[in-house]
Parts: sequence; structure tokens; C-alpha cells
Amino acid sequence: EFWRDHAHAASGRAPALSLLLPPRSLLVFSEEAYGSHLHGITDRRIDELEGTANWTPEARDRLTSPGAPAWATRQLVPPSALRREERFSLTIRHVPEQYSR
Repeated sequence: EFWRDHAHAASGRAPALSLLLPPRSLLVFSEEAYGSHLHGITDRRIDELEGTANWTPEARDRLTSPGAPAWATRQLVPPSALRREERFSLTIRHVPEQYSR
């Protein structure tokens, strides 16, 4: 999830953007997403997918039809929720030398 700033994140308002990231996903931040927005994984057991940017009718059909990926079969709770499992987040940042001292 992405928030515009600390005040937005602390306000309890909905994030500016939410994304569904399947297992083993890689998300690379750059430009405004990297420099101007906060991001994080909210602590909860179930995610509501309605309102998630990439939870489209096509994604819903692909992930709920026969032959869907194993993670989707295991985690999706009809009609539009996702049961969370263990996840890991790794952050690697490039800090220019002038700022690293």
C-alpha cells in the first residue's frame, strides 16, 4: 500500500494505492513512487481486494478459474478477499556516497 506522506498514513484514511502482489513478486520503486510516497504492508490476516488497483475483472477470472495458480486456490476467499500467508520483504537502497556519512 502507498500513502502520500506520514500524515496521510497516520490519518487512518485509505491508502493512495493498493496492489495485489503474488508470491515471489518483485516490485521496483523509482521516481515519484520511491521519493515521494510511503509504502508498507499493513498488519492484517485478510485483505479485501475490491479497490485494489490490479484486482480487475480479468485478474479475478484468471485467479478463480480452473487451472489458477496454487497460491490463489489456497488464499483467495470468494468473492474478493485474500487470506494472508507468511511473507518476507527485502529492501535494498542505493544511498549516494555524499549522504552515507
